[in-house]
Amino acid sequence: PLELAYRVEGDQLFITRRSKTESGIRTVTFKVDDLVGDDAKQLQQLGSWIMDFVEPESWSSRGGIGTITFRGSELIIEQYETVQFEVLGFCEKLRVARGLTKRSPYDVSQFQLATRADQIRAKLAQQITLTYIRPVPLQRITDRIALAAKLHLLIDWRALAEAGWSPDAEVRFAVADQPLAKALSTLLEPMDLAFRVIDESTIQITTPTIVDSRQEIEFYRVPKQDDDGEKLVQAAREALGPANFRDAGGVGQLAFDQPSNCLLVSLSQPRQTELQTWLAAQAAAAVSSSQPATPTATVG
Repeated sequence: PLELAYRVEGDQLFITRRSKTESGIRTVTFKVDDLVGDDAKQLQQLGSWIMDFVEPESWSSRGGIGTITFRGSELIIEQYETVQFEVLGFCEKLRVARGLTKRSPYDVSQFQLATRADQIRAKLAQQITLTYIRPVPLQRITDRIALAAKLHLLIDWRALAEAGWSPDAEVRFAVADQPLAKALSTLLEPMDLAFRVIDESTIQITTPTIVDSRQEIEFYRVPKQDDDGEKLVQAAREALGPANFRDAGGVGQLAFDQPSNCLLVSLSQPRQTELQTWLAAQAAAAVSSSQPATPTATVG
């Protein structure tokens, strides 16, 4: 009745959305005339960005099943439903970046440009005090933390099972007036676990491997570039290390969208944090260099 379904993987039971098709693959037409006009080259560029940023390995040119067909100012995409929604999100976020009107029925807050780190920064700075002298189930501790911090804490039990942790696992935990981010690290690091931000009010507990491997798409507004953004993209690549990017054996991707002055980034959350820190340093250096020199007086 809820249009949900379930599947069993090993000793895990998953409740999820029911696919509209047996294969889970659908064909969707995306009207993108507001993003590309009648320029075939821009349409091709948008299609390339989608394949580079949205589940890159899921496209037929890279061994997957997804395809993109170009027709006028439309993208006809055959893909899994979950990927289709990510494509929609990418296009809507690009519209927000360019100051255009969204075209989907979803609330515009789902496509805000603020990074996940910025969205949840205030909550991660909240002070937490919690003490369990005797071992208790991890779920009990996370439920208390979630209640105190007024957020959702989700546990990726499939990943934790692979790391040797079950819902019956018990741990001790004690923090006093510590920021939530530090409290979570205190809880998770001894278990060789980590957390990743989903949105402004949701955190997932998982393994460091998942955090490091999962690519997130973020848009960074940057100062107007004198060129097409190529120098900025190259400098960012060098700052993070070329090995993090697809053309050097990694999985990350960078691009510059000139109409919005945004750097489009697909990287793991730890690398996103590094990039955001680097961009802030670049902005501070630019402001410093633009300040007039303080005049000096000569006394003779």
